[in-house]
Amino acid sequence: MDTETLVKLASTGNIRGVEEAWLSLVDSEVNPAEWQQHADVLEELSKTGHAAEAESMANMTIEALTSSVDPPDVLATASQLLLKIKKSDPLRKTVADLYRQVHGDVEGLDALMTEAGIEGGRPVRRAIRTLDVCLQLKEGSYLARRHEEGAGRVDSIDFDEWEFEVTTEDGSETFGAVELADNFKPTSEDDFYVMAQFDQEKLQKLLKDDPAKIIQSILASNSTEMDSDELKRILTPKHISNSAWTKWWTKARQGLRNSPHVTIEGRSPYFLTYDPVGTSLEDEVKDQIASSHDPLQDLKIVDSYLKGCVNRKETPTLDLIAKIRDRILEREERHNIQTGRFELLPFLAAHKIDGILGDQEADARLIDVMKKLDDPVAAILNVEVPSLWPAACVALEQSHPENLTVALERLLPHAPLDVAETLAKHLVELGHTQDNFAKLADAILREPVGMNEGLLWLWKGSSVDEAKLDVPLVTIASKMFQALASIQRGENISKEHARQIVQNTRDVLRAKKFDRFKTMIEEIQPGVASAIRTQIERLDNLGRAGDDMLSMIRKQFPQLTKVTPSLPKWEREDIMYVTSRGYKNKQAEIDELVNVKMKQNAEAIGAAAALGDLSENSEYKFALEERDLLRARLAQMQNEMAIATVIRPEDVPSDHVGIGSKVMLEHTGSGAKQEVVILSQWEAEPAKQIYNYKTPVAQAILGHQEGDLTTVDFFNPPGEYRVIALASAIAES
Repeated sequence: MDTETLVKLASTGNIRGVEEAWLSLVDSEVNPAEWQQHADVLEELSKTGHAAEAESMANMTIEALTSSVDPPDVLATASQLLLKIKKSDPLRKTVADLYRQVHGDVEGLDALMTEAGIEGGRPVRRAIRTLDVCLQLKEGSYLARRHEEGAGRVDSIDFDEWEFEVTTEDGSETFGAVELADNFKPTSEDDFYVMAQFDQEKLQKLLKDDPAKIIQSILASNSTEMDSDELKRILTPKHISNSAWTKWWTKARQGLRNSPHVTIEGRSPYFLTYDPVGTSLEDEVKDQIASSHDPLQDLKIVDSYLKGCVNRKETPTLDLIAKIRDRILEREERHNIQTGRFELLPFLAAHKIDGILGDQEADARLIDVMKKLDDPVAAILNVEVPSLWPAACVALEQSHPENLTVALERLLPHAPLDVAETLAKHLVELGHTQDNFAKLADAILREPVGMNEGLLWLWKGSSVDEAKLDVPLVTIASKMFQALASIQRGENISKEHARQIVQNTRDVLRAKKFDRFKTMIEEIQPGVASAIRTQIERLDNLGRAGDDMLSMIRKQFPQLTKVTPSLPKWEREDIMYVTSRGYKNKQAEIDELVNVKMKQNAEAIGAAAALGDLSENSEYKFALEERDLLRARLAQMQNEMAIATVIRPEDVPSDHVGIGSKVMLEHTGSGAKQEVVILSQWEAEPAKQIYNYKTPVAQAILGHQEGDLTTVDFFNPPGEYRVIALASAIAES
């Protein structure tokens, strides 16, 4: 029976039940450490008026241990039992006898026991503390203060009087046994405060080489909990300069990640907790796995565990890793029984773990799984972890050699860069020509977000001759920036996918110190460079890479850095201001064009080509002409989307007519009133008095304030109008 259950039983007054359970524990040869935990039961009995029963159970336990374990372990257990019962003269005498048995060779022991008051005269806790502290000490022993920061060193001990000469930060002091134990506890030469007082050279070396060990020592000396502000107070500026703190603390946090004794939580300030026993990597993994229901999370746990083993210089427990693999497969088996469907991801995760375990049958099992999938390509496309793609593609080739060309064509635009290059080589082996790759490139350029991995592959450039295409780098770059702009606008894409696109784009742009970007700007004209610069300037997700590229453009095209007067929004040609609704409608229009009309056109081209004799085939020529028109229309809409900026309600000016304004005008002659709304070309409906801000009607009104006069020749009646009211039209647009 566990301690908690026994304590609850004691609290109910069921003494007989407690005694029977306790006797059962005695008969089962519980070890001393467990008995010290069970001591809480005796404390509960004493609180509820059953001290005599508690004393009897304690004596029973000590007698049983005396015949089976070493005297020091008996003493440790008996002391803990006495501390819980508190008032028991017979038990005090038993514990005193055990001290004499264990420490009988200590000079002046009887005098120390009398001073400590173990057999009476002092509280039990104080008596035991005095004995335990003093019996550990010898000349040269180090001490840590209990109630304040500081340390001491025992210089001499008078065993007749049990007085200690101790060097502290205040100089040499003399303490009696009880006073010493009340104020100090034994510690080691590695204690932070000991080093701070007696070995500054060692302290400074550890501060430099092992910050985590310093923090662990401070926590062990002070308390088990502390925040980073308190830690900084202890260390600065005496041991670390204020200017060096941030760098030191960063290094310390990295080291603490591998500590089994210290955990860090929160932020600003961080909260540190010290566990003297420590947590093993295996225990951490078991806790993490218990709350994980995702194979990707399981993989991260395995990866973290392996890194932890390297950092702690421990050998990984392969049985534990195998259990994680088995858990992934068991979970997928239950899913398969419930749904009747196979999911590829769990098997890929298990396959990766099999590689760690050195399982020779792993590849064959993955191939069998791939054969059972209705659409293995679609299953691979749903895998968002790049490191799992190589094994998946190899298994696909082995399991579905038929129609492999079509399968690899579907995969390449979405594959990680290294995998895409491998797929390109395999496609060439299967007969792919440059024309085939050119068509694939066209498809990729039409979907810069949906096929972003393929876009980055085009930018990097293939080593396969057949895949070396004449697509201008500036075209690819513009599409890359369009994709980043789409993400920045929060278009329909998962956060994880968006994060991957941004990070991957930065990486390929920075590759070889921006080698491809430098090549591109050497090939383009100033006007094109200006357009690329505008695209980059409007992106806030490029980070430092964006600043670096703008610097390269300025260096290559110094004429573009001339200062130009600031223009009103409605006069800018590099930005088109649109409403959120207009933007969404345009995106839907693009989706309709790409996913419906262009697909229908591709089917029409294929059907017409099947009729043969293309030179006289009017259906085929018409389908090709329609394809060109659709592509031109798509390019125009994508260019508009590239410069589109959504205007928010707070962007609409209240003191003058601007984009997004609703304006009430009054004819100065007839008094006729006109209400007009100024938006973009995407939202314009002249029949409803909603005008594109680039039209002459809007241009005649923009910039005016209430009370201003302006001439509008396009109204009925034409002539001079006064602005009599302004409001925002964004909410109604």
